[in-house]
Amino acid sequence: MEDTSSTLSKSFISDDPEVEKDYFKRKPFAQQISNIIVSRKEPSSIVVGIYGKWGEGKTTVLNFIENELTRTENIICIRYNPWYYSDEVMLLQDFFNVLAGKLEKVSSSNDLKAQVKKYGKHISQFATSKSTTINLGPLQFNPFSSDSFLDLTESKKEIQAILKSCNIRIVVLMDDIDRLDKNEIQSIFKLVKLSADFYYLDYILAFDEEMVASAIGDKYGSNDIESGRNFLEKIISVPLHLPQIGETALFYYLRDGIDNNVLPMIKQKFTEEEHEVFIKQFRKGLQVRLNTPRMAKRYQNALIFALPILEDEVNIVDLMLIEGVRVFYPKMYDLIKNNAEVFINSNLLLETELKKSFERINNEIESLPFQERDPFRDLIAFLFPGSQRFSNTSYSSYPVENQQSLARKRRISSLRYFNRYFSYAVPSRRYIRS
Repeated sequence: MEDTSSTLSKSFISDDPEVEKDYFKRKPFAQQISNIIVSRKEPSSIVVGIYGKWGEGKTTVLNFIENELTRTENIICIRYNPWYYSDEVMLLQDFFNVLAGKLEKVSSSNDLKAQVKKYGKHISQFATSKSTTINLGPLQFNPFSSDSFLDLTESKKEIQAILKSCNIRIVVLMDDIDRLDKNEIQSIFKLVKLSADFYYLDYILAFDEEMVASAIGDKYGSNDIESGRNFLEKIISVPLHLPQIGETALFYYLRDGIDNNVLPMIKQKFTEEEHEVFIKQFRKGLQVRLNTPRMAKRYQNALIFALPILEDEVNIVDLMLIEGVRVFYPKMYDLIKNNAEVFINSNLLLETELKKSFERINNEIESLPFQERDPFRDLIAFLFPGSQRFSNTSYSSYPVENQQSLARKRRISSLRYFNRYFSYAVPSRRYIRS
């Protein structure tokens, strides 16, 4: 028998972007950004902000941009990961050390590397000074005494003179800024503010604008996301939003992933009829929650894990759909898992208990966004035809079957098979009934 763990390890869908594939036609967007940077002749720095929610594909776009930029000889890219340093002093000093290392390859002048390292050292030492302040919008700090300010000014002039003579543009790309904590987010923008006026040094920052603006506003006691946005406007010179992904394109991305990555893993034949039923029910009941490529990958990975373990024990269509509930509606999944009697209509509960459970579950369904309620009810009506009381309408296309018929099909609404859908342990064969 093939080792299941080995098979799974080769099959899980990585969250790393696939740069060679442009599922959502965003490469032209990335090319336009890179063209703007490549074509710039003036030495001044720009800061490009790429705004998008978690999982929408910011990293993929950054990779597209980096690939385009590295084709130009006078462009040097630095993919800087702020996650490595939670300490502000270490972050500032490390950034300038990395920058110095890159610039060493640009200029034969050892003085350039030394000056950049020196500048970074002074900045990191003084950045936490409490004696003086400098105005960076809501961020107030000043690392400079009068003498050190003159030293840094002279150092900066020397660095910029060498950068200008080299005619090399440095592009720093940063991702996942919105996943940092509030202090770390502020440190990143302090770093950008301190270095964004160097000649030929540009930034491309990818983050969720709302989360970062909220973190900045909350940190300074305003609790006002607008003040955070105002601060970002002072830093980000070119704000850009990711092109939206159409609902159809996202669905086809998921469908192709299931067809190519998930279904080949199972030993059972997945018939064309079953495929059509699954697609129909997914689109009716779950697609409303499919809003990012990352969600599509999470769902594929859930299926990749569950199907090889349970395919011989359950109805595959039902399993794929209930796994969808687990990924897209985790709270509702737990309610279904813990209330078999309500959904199966097994009559094992007293009428008063049944009524209380029904009301609690119905209240949870009613708490869903308006546009999700009917699709979810329809999905429940398909999985549990006997639970049509959860629906506002009568789903005549889902006829109620007796328990013998449901057990023969190994459906989730069978009292005999219900628990198998919620257990990834492979049971002893003597406990499996056909």
